[in-house]
Amino acid sequence: MGNLLLSEVPSDVLAEKVAEIVLEKIKGLISIPEKKPQYITRKQVAQLLECSLPTVDAYVAESLLKKYGNGKRSRFVLEEVEAAKSTIYKIKYKTRRPGLIPTNDYPDNNKR
Repeated sequence: MGNLLLSEVPSDVLAEKVAEIVLEKIKGLISIPEKKPQYITRKQVAQLLECSLPTVDAYVAESLLKKYGNGKRSRFVLEEVEAAKSTIYKIKYKTRRPGLIPTNDYPDNNKR
């Protein structure tokens, strides 16, 4: 730091500068803790996605969901499940677009 002449600096400007320097030093010393992920069970995932437990296992096998742990103690990160929810719903409720299904492929059952 350079020399500072206090007689020429207004007190409010000096106070602001000191506050800025102190705040920067404090920010450097304090580490902001990372947010810990919230884990949920397989049953909670099934309730959240409105599906069965075997379907949750199928989503894990298809790499749509990531499972943490193994065996009975498998857990899922809530934020990851929420992020995958839209992709899973697109697969779960997949609909055909109109005009893509030819009408000749389906026989008329009423004719005998």
